[in-house]
Amino acid sequence: MNQVSTSPTQSNVGIGPQYFVTEPTELGSNLLDSHTLVNGVGPNPDFHIEELSPNSSSSNFSVLEWSVDMGMAQIFQALSIKQKVCDDFDASPHVSKILKAAGMAEAMAYKRITPVTKERKLLHDSSTSYSRRRRKARTSSQSLFEARIAPSEDVVDDVSLVPIPVHPVHEEFDDYVSQEVLPYLRVYKDGTIERLAGTDVVPATFDPKTGVISKDTVIIPETGVSARLYRPKLTPAHKKLPLVVYFHGGAFCISSVSDPFYHHSLNVLVSKANIVLVSIDYRLSPEHPLPTAYADSYAALQWVASHSGGDGSAEDWLKDNVDFDKVFLAGDSAGANISHHIAIRVGSDPIQGLKFHGILMIHPYFWGEVSIGSEVTDPVRKAMVDCWWGFVCPSDKGNDDPLINPFVDGSPSLSGLCCDRVIVCVAGKDILRDRGKLYYESLVKSGWQGKVEYVEIEGEDHVFHIFNPCAALQWVASHSGGCGAEDWLKDNVDFDKVFLAGDSAGANISHHIAIRVGSDPIQGLKFHGILMIHPYFWGEVSIGSEVTDPVRKAMVDCWWGFVCPSDKGNDDPLINPFVDGSPSLSGLCCDRVIVCVAGKDILRDRGKLYYESLVKSEWQGKVEYVEIEGEDHVFHIFNPWCEKALKMINSLASFINQE
Repeated sequence: MNQVSTSPTQSNVGIGPQYFVTEPTELGSNLLDSHTLVNGVGPNPDFHIEELSPNSSSSNFSVLEWSVDMGMAQIFQALSIKQKVCDDFDASPHVSKILKAAGMAEAMAYKRITPVTKERKLLHDSSTSYSRRRRKARTSSQSLFEARIAPSEDVVDDVSLVPIPVHPVHEEFDDYVSQEVLPYLRVYKDGTIERLAGTDVVPATFDPKTGVISKDTVIIPETGVSARLYRPKLTPAHKKLPLVVYFHGGAFCISSVSDPFYHHSLNVLVSKANIVLVSIDYRLSPEHPLPTAYADSYAALQWVASHSGGDGSAEDWLKDNVDFDKVFLAGDSAGANISHHIAIRVGSDPIQGLKFHGILMIHPYFWGEVSIGSEVTDPVRKAMVDCWWGFVCPSDKGNDDPLINPFVDGSPSLSGLCCDRVIVCVAGKDILRDRGKLYYESLVKSGWQGKVEYVEIEGEDHVFHIFNPCAALQWVASHSGGCGAEDWLKDNVDFDKVFLAGDSAGANISHHIAIRVGSDPIQGLKFHGILMIHPYFWGEVSIGSEVTDPVRKAMVDCWWGFVCPSDKGNDDPLINPFVDGSPSLSGLCCDRVIVCVAGKDILRDRGKLYYESLVKSEWQGKVEYVEIEGEDHVFHIFNPWCEKALKMINSLASFINQE
């Protein structure tokens, strides 16, 4: 889910609380996937529209010809609509015209509206002044922790994050978008910040699979910085355990301690290592540019240290269970970067009450102006990473700022680390791999007196251990022994008859999960088959109808580069399972597959090729092929009760129920 932080404009301040539509419903044949900001008064606010701009004649509706599937917020922006209170949504003729122009004239129904009552300020100036304000955070002459954000009523306070959809920036929106930092976020010229990743959250709770319990607490009330604490199961009272202070990744601008990927992976780490862990929810850029994250992290360590004498604020987990002579810093990606800089500072300015034993550097986010290693041969990803640092920490040093490049002249010596043990973990396919290896090699040569280990996992990419595509299946499997929290699964499921299924991108996922499980089985689950519905596979070379439909071919061509930039383009094995280097189809984890395609679908020939390739492979199972003539991509979703949709669904039901 994507999120956006926003605030009322000056003209709207004081007209009432802010409301955000959070659960839109289907509109006829279009699924309105937006979450649209509206200003309202009372418990049931309507859409609020003022007049169209002077250029809002019917000819302007041509803007919407390419945006039928866009969210309402973008449609309103495209037509230069200002927001204000209206008495009746349906009574607005302008709204009716807009909906009709967008092909969404069906009545709108909203299930829930969430109020946000605190007034926020916008970064409402141009991108130039926006960047200038951020540069106030740290000049090149200021040390890492000396800088403080200059007071300015323009700077966003802690903002509420509210989801809206992601759409590629079209030329019609050049006047609205200030900056894009893909694949992380987008900044609009009115100051709105749209986060494209790292926005899902899960609560702190007891994890039945690992026995780990977690809780959240505010640790720095002045700034609102919080932490999520983890404790392993069956910890006897007053038993002292090592403490890991963890800093999450996300390029300093996305994610949180509540991110489900981090939460689940840290549950496993706490269980396996038998430790207490404190995960720090430092503030993010661009609302809080660097060095804020470093300052928050250092302040969090001071909060931890306040418990070392048996005192502290109120956290018994720390006072009663932590051995403060065995403290570790840890983090992945940007979090590993933070761990390094904190360790350097503590090396010269110790924190009383804490003895640091080591640092866990997982896929560290370091960079530099001059390419090294795989950066030379992967210019696409090199260019993508190049832009990140200038966004979160503008300076005249660019990617040779010592904060992101600890190897350049002027960087603190690695010999000053506060501990005597370091482990550096990298992934073989990670664009950051060579920087991690350079850190290890530089530490060995630095004169530092500790011991450093280097671990490289071949064939994996950046923070793969967090983005485990099998995590959901492992959660399902946790119920197979009568455990787990979901009674529907424990009481009603035959775990010896499990199917993977998906349409479009979901069918692609099903394929890759089946390949992975084929070589790395999930205990407790027996897979019987895969339902591949209009699978999203692609390739650089056109086949079948792609040759005669260049318009849709060009449209699909651009998708993969957006969601998965790489130098392999549309011949990446993730999107083209037929190219050299792709895992063999013979490795699927089941013995039955059904492939469904639609006759008018531009992806039809890729689905058929998958079926034919599976037949020719050494896979020992049975595959079925179903083609529905005269229909297009995932037609059954948009019209599930039509005759052809029911025909396909009956085929799927028959496939599942075969003995």
